[in-house]
Amino acid sequence: MIAKLDAWLRRAERLSPVVRWLAAVGWLVLIWSASALPRHATPRFHPVVPNMAHVVAFGTLAGLWMLAVRRLDWRGFGIGVSVATLYGAMDEWHQSFVPGRSPDAWDVVSDFGGACLVAAAMVWLRARSRSAAWLALGAVVVACA
Repeated sequence: MIAKLDAWLRRAERLSPVVRWLAAVGWLVLIWSASALPRHATPRFHPVVPNMAHVVAFGTLAGLWMLAVRRLDWRGFGIGVSVATLYGAMDEWHQSFVPGRSPDAWDVVSDFGGACLVAAAMVWLRARSRSAAWLALGAVVVACA
């Protein structure tokens, strides 16, 4: 399983810079569009599901950003997590203007946790670093809180 993930990551690194940047920016647009939907237009789920959606959405954003800047190391980790967390905060601010929605600081915490989880997993896949594995475990705890 790990070998397949590593092979996928290596193929993603070889994609054209245009494709990598289009994927990252496209994901930003998708998140913005989804958060512009009024609350009544989104399906109602168990309270845990929206937070897990934040973990997945912003974890993906961190990973795509790391690929876009071609940094699968600790510097890339910092870049990916920073972009995802700042965009998560901006997304919550954006939701304050959407009818029926309101900002929630816990959503930003979930965004941060998801970004850390994916970014640490990508660093670990590339370097097989123990510190990345511990950071990923910590991110799981934060994301699930």
